[in-house]
Amino acid sequence: MHSASVKGVVVQDEKIKNIWAIQGSDTTQVNPLEDGYFNVSLKPGTWKIIIQSKEGFKNTILNNIQAIEGKNIDLGEINLQ
Repeated sequence: MHSASVKGVVVQDEKIKNIWAIQGSDTTQVNPLEDGYFNVSLKPGTWKIIIQSKEGFKNTILNNIQAIEGKNIDLGEINLQ
């Protein structure tokens, strides 16, 4: 299977409830490390990344994330609102 990877870091890591990667009917739960860093292997294509926050913060949705075969896409620092 061909794959790409997407990584990033959620600055307020203590406020993360769940992280999801969604493409059509494919849904992948992403398990961040304790410092908010995450790295997930995905099939190539366009994905939506949803960072579900604990109470007091809004969910963050990153649309049109392009996972490119053989590449590691870095989303950088993500701040929760």
